[in-house]
Amino acid sequence: MYVAGRGETLESVAKKFDISVAALKKANNLSRDEVTEGQRLTIPAAQSGSFLPPNGKGEEPVAGKMRSRPRVKALAPSGPAPRIAENLVWPVSGGSVSSGFGIRRNGKHDGIDITAREGTKIGAASAGTVIFSGWGPSGYGFIVVIKHSEELVTVYAHNQKNLVERGQAVTQGQPIALVGHSGRAEASHCHFEVRVSRVAYDPMEYLK
Repeated sequence: MYVAGRGETLESVAKKFDISVAALKKANNLSRDEVTEGQRLTIPAAQSGSFLPPNGKGEEPVAGKMRSRPRVKALAPSGPAPRIAENLVWPVSGGSVSSGFGIRRNGKHDGIDITAREGTKIGAASAGTVIFSGWGPSGYGFIVVIKHSEELVTVYAHNQKNLVERGQAVTQGQPIALVGHSGRAEASHCHFEVRVSRVAYDPMEYLK
């Protein structure tokens, strides 16, 4: 969901999210290109596939303040999950997996969804450095991305609130965000991804 700012049009909003005006109109059942200040718009998925911001600071979706950011397509796994040196712990304890890794009806799911109550603390799966904290791309809502090594990155999405900033060092289990349902999420949960050399693998292969 995006809140339109003063003077914005469907074309300017579409450019911010790397989607077509036609797709934006269809998603919101609109016939004109004009929008009013404060109008809420549903943003459909970008056509470039799933991606992560490799760097840069996120922007919250307040009126007129969303910026486009670099896209990095997720590469498809070509074999079994590679071994990693880190031992990953569950970002949310006590929850169950409501949606697993793999192909879903509406496309590929690059992580797992862990159910939890709104406001539950999300912990870092392993020690590392925050390389992104803010409003993520393509329906992710508020996300935190942590780099653990040259190859390993973890992603935590649909957060209610992020508790860390880019460049911050975190320890394993340290609270980094609160569970929410920001972005395109129907219920509160933590969307968790494990990426090795940019490739998304099933987190269940690594969680202890």
